[in-house]
Order: sequence, then structure tokens, then C-alpha cells
Amino acid sequence: CIVKHAFLPPVMKHEPALPASILSFTVKEKAVGRVLICANASRLDMHNNQDLYGLDMTIEVAKNLLAKSLPVSFVFTVSSLESGADVFNKGLSKLKEYGITDHFLLISEKLSFVRLIENADIVIRPTNTDGDALTVREAIYFGKTTIASDVVSRPEGTVLFKTRNNEDLEQKLE
Repeated sequence: CIVKHAFLPPVMKHEPALPASILSFTVKEKAVGRVLICANASRLDMHNNQDLYGLDMTIEVAKNLLAKSLPVSFVFTVSSLESGADVFNKGLSKLKEYGITDHFLLISEKLSFVRLIENADIVIRPTNTDGDALTVREAIYFGKTTIASDVVSRPEGTVLFKTRNNEDLEQKLE
């Protein structure tokens, strides 16, 4: 029995360019030697009373890595705020509270995530439940370091971290 996954590589000529503000952020951060880390969420849902897509974890880990003076920057994109505007706004507040808004772009606007992957150095998938995530397959396809929670079986080449474990994610990013 042979199992083949249904992943089809993106046709990049059909993918729109990144919005100018996001492209500018990625270019500026990389120009000064920062490692660009990206993640995405379709919505900011809760699962088992925890942030399904790990925005909360990503912000905490970013704070810790930046406090260690590691040259990193993050882009976390959310496709829809339909049910998660409060979680999104709480995330924005945390970024301001921690003083890391210069190196963490939290956005909710339509964009081509594969274009963002193209610009990134590392792609993370900090979910607490998942399927065969397209994000992980696209990141591996583009040859990016891909770090994902161990909540499901992941494709070969994925670096795993313990689900909902900030310290393990932080260590893998270091």
C-alpha cells in the first residue's frame, strides 16, 4: 500500500505580491541581519481553552528571544477575525506591553502566505491540534526551517517541539 499526500506546489506566478508594508518590514528586518520567523492562523479560535494556533505562545517566545538579544523578527498573520478579534487585540496589547512591536508584526489582512514563506527564514506551526497542515508542506517545499508542534505526525524535515511548551519551542528556535 502506497500513501501519497495530496500536496501540490504553489504556482508562484499566480500568487499576488505581498502588501508593500509587509514586504517593507521583511526586507528591513533581514537587511539588518534579523532571522525572520513567520506563522499563520485562519482564525483565532480556542481549543481545550487554549489558543489553537499558538499566537499567545509565539508572543511569549518572541519576548524571551528578543530579551536574550537574539536577532529575530516575527510576522504572524491571521486570515479572519470573525471569531477572534478579542484574542487578536489582546495579542497587540501584549506586544506593546512587552515593547516588541518593532520586531513582531501581527496582522490580519489578505495576503499570499506562500509569498511570506518565501521571505522568511523559519516557519512555525505552534498549533495544539492539526491535520496535514498545508503551511508545513509549503515551508518544507521552499526549503525553510520548519518547526511544528508534535500534536500530529508531521512530514519528514519538520523539527518538532512539545505541544503548548513555550520552553521547547524557544529552544528549537534558538
